[in-house]
Amino acid sequence: MSQAAVRQFVRRVLPTVCRTSRPICTIALRKLAHNPTQLATQHRNPNTILSRNGGAWTSDSILERIFYVLKTYDKVDPEKVHLDADLVKDLGLDSLDIVEVCYHMERSMHTWISDDERETIETVRDIWEIVMHKLLYRMA
Repeated sequence: MSQAAVRQFVRRVLPTVCRTSRPICTIALRKLAHNPTQLATQHRNPNTILSRNGGAWTSDSILERIFYVLKTYDKVDPEKVHLDADLVKDLGLDSLDIVEVCYHMERSMHTWISDDERETIETVRDIWEIVMHKLLYRMA
């Protein structure tokens, strides 16, 4: 099956799959390269997510960026930020703060988090999963 055929299949099926399971999307799309010239780069480092603007994201660099945005936010105690931290209970954010944090994430990583997705965010892990999904889906 050609790379283009796989990309078309994933674009058609992925929105349905991603509503039920974001980790399936990350596994399915991690194997796909944006274009044939990037295949060699992706095989060298399978954890690299290549973006359309030429940059490369890894799951660790995305997590580091999320931590950086949260730790630099005024109302958050930097020592309390970890992957399973609850945004409301542990970090003390309210709904407006979560909107602002998501806005900073969007600006920092050149992606977009919809209002429906924003309403489902409870922990730092939720933000990480949504951003991973967005960056991987944009790559396919």
